[in-house]
Amino acid sequence: MGRDAIGCALLGDRLIVVGGYDGNHALKSVEEYDPVRNGWNELAPMAFARAGACVVAIPNVIPPAAQQPPPSATV
Repeated sequence: MGRDAIGCALLGDRLIVVGGYDGNHALKSVEEYDPVRNGWNELAPMAFARAGACVVAIPNVIPPAAQQPPPSATV
């Protein structure tokens, strides 16, 4: 699926790609690229959809911010 505004991080030898925007909606998806297999794996989705998220690779840790709803603003 084509998308923009993804978050990504290198974790060991794997590239982790989270969220993004598909042209209509922010996404909850989490995928990893495995260079040994030269293929992608779908991982468990995030609790909330995100586009343009900053991602930090910390082995075996999911930062609390990744589990909170995105901020909203009323104008």
